[in-house]
Amino acid sequence: PTKPNHKTTSAISDKLLDDVIVSGHNALGNAVSLEIQAKRNIDFTPSDEVFAAVMVQVSDAVRDPDFWNVKRELAVATAHHSRQIDSAYQGRCTREET
Repeated sequence: PTKPNHKTTSAISDKLLDDVIVSGHNALGNAVSLEIQAKRNIDFTPSDEVFAAVMVQVSDAVRDPDFWNVKRELAVATAHHSRQIDSAYQGRCTREET
């Protein structure tokens, strides 16, 4: 695998989740990327306006015709969290990995 490139400014990106973008190539030489939308505060609930806005960005990203042509991962990062939210999502991540 090649050393990944990273960008941290939305002004230079055409990606929808663009606060942090890590791109590179996998062992087969195929392009891969991780796009992270960073938010200081987000409640992962439908009533949260920040969450709703991020979900619009995610929806738009997966509708991009090129989204499915490359290995492209999307993520949300937040500085503030709660034990209730963390445990639900951490459990989901653990199940996904096994």
